[in-house]
Amino acid sequence: MAARSSKLGYLLLVIGIAGWFGVVKPQTKVFSDKLLQTKARSVEAASYKQRLNDIQSIKTQGNTIQSVLTAMYLAMPKSSQIPEALVIVDHLAKDSGVVFSTASLGTPSGQEVPVSISFSGSLDNVSRFLNSVNRTIRSGIIKSQFVTADSAGNLTANIQLGLVYQGENQ
Repeated sequence: MAARSSKLGYLLLVIGIAGWFGVVKPQTKVFSDKLLQTKARSVEAASYKQRLNDIQSIKTQGNTIQSVLTAMYLAMPKSSQIPEALVIVDHLAKDSGVVFSTASLGTPSGQEVPVSISFSGSLDNVSRFLNSVNRTIRSGIIKSQFVTADSAGNLTANIQLGLVYQGENQ
């Protein structure tokens, strides 16, 4: 009986070895190839996902830049809106407590309109006015400024600036 179980054990061992090399080992190669393909596809999918995120980020940045450019475009008046800019400056002057003595527009050249304003007020009022002008949406370039003070501390200012506008062909 011991010889018979020994033969059966050897037979099972030979069947097991043959099964390992004939069935299991080829299947492990197939599974390892499929695992490698799955990993490659996961990396590729992650790469595509990152590309989509990058595109979304670029789109968001583009929208932000577009809104900034739109705001800048709106800040530059059209030729017909230039007097409106002076009305805004006059309103700021009244709110600040300065008094205009003169305000005039020159002839537009390039994309600037020369503006000359003269005003007077206390140091606080003039400072408040200049800060208000600085915070407005309309863009202007100060060309020259001249400020004098009297013995009472009142200031008189003459400012020449170039109001940026969209130009004649807009």
